[in-house]
Amino acid sequence: MDGIAKGTIGWPAYPVPTPSTLEFTSRHFPGGWIRPGWEKVWFPDAFQGTMAQLLVAVESNSEPEISGRDNLTTMAIVDACYESIKLQRTIYLSEIEN
Repeated sequence: MDGIAKGTIGWPAYPVPTPSTLEFTSRHFPGGWIRPGWEKVWFPDAFQGTMAQLLVAVESNSEPEISGRDNLTTMAIVDACYESIKLQRTIYLSEIEN
């Protein structure tokens, strides 16, 4: 209600790797738009470490440091949040994982 933001995220000029953009303004920031900038691109750079860990795990026949199990737990937490809002009560992670 007090401002607006707009921009691009991901790979806005595919196939050319291009940094995401963001610009925002607010009643609390008089004087115009704020436009931070990045030199790195979000995709595919954001996945460099994750993919490296996956390749190490495949080569060593081990569990990656960032595994699918982590992702499932994150999604269960998100599900618990939505269910908590819907039911207007605390939803424990154990209720979602079962």
